Amino acid sequence: MGLARLHKPLIACPRHAKRFFSVVDGITGMEGNGPVAGTPRPAGIILAGANPVAVDAACACLIGFDLNRLPLVSRGFEDHDLPLRPGGMKAVE
Repeated sequence: MGLARLHKPLIACPRHAKRFFSVVDGITGMEGNGPVAGTPRPAGIILAGANPVAVDAACACLIGFDLNRLPLVSRGFEDHDLPLRPGGMKAVE
């Protein structure tokens, strides 16, 4: 499938679920070449929410990523038959 198209099935999967609750354990993060060769760093964060795209976007923002450069997150906000996050990325800010 290739990494360039990996976001497509991942974005489509949650649309078939009726309810979500995403939890991200950020108590200890990873710096460098994680998850195996990185250096553990205390972060002390737990994020949770009812929308998986919004939770992923919040995590990406916290660690300084540009959401427009993350297709798995940014395309989850695009208009679809079953949008995952009404209101777009601005609604997460």
